[in-house]
Amino acid sequence: MKRYILLFLLISFFVPSLSPGKDLYEDQLDRGIRNSEPYSYLLINASKTDKDNARSLLQDARKYSPDLPAPYFEIAKNAFGLSPRGIFESVDSMLQGIAA
Repeated sequence: MKRYILLFLLISFFVPSLSPGKDLYEDQLDRGIRNSEPYSYLLINASKTDKDNARSLLQDARKYSPDLPAPYFEIAKNAFGLSPRGIFESVDSMLQGIAA
């Protein structure tokens, strides 16, 4: 019986922390937490393996940790191209990363 009570308490304690990513951002803002660095680094690593969705993953990483320079530098690396738009976007992201 004690085992079931303990299991129930543990489940009821940890279930709110297993919310999806969109809820994580809202919870982060509600608590006044500005940066979620571990989650941003996970998104950066995921963007390196998933080249099709890399842009959106890096944008999410920047959204979750606006003060972390790494997402800005990864966005600059991803956006770099020989077109004027790619160069300017890359330089802009680099400057934002330096300012972060």
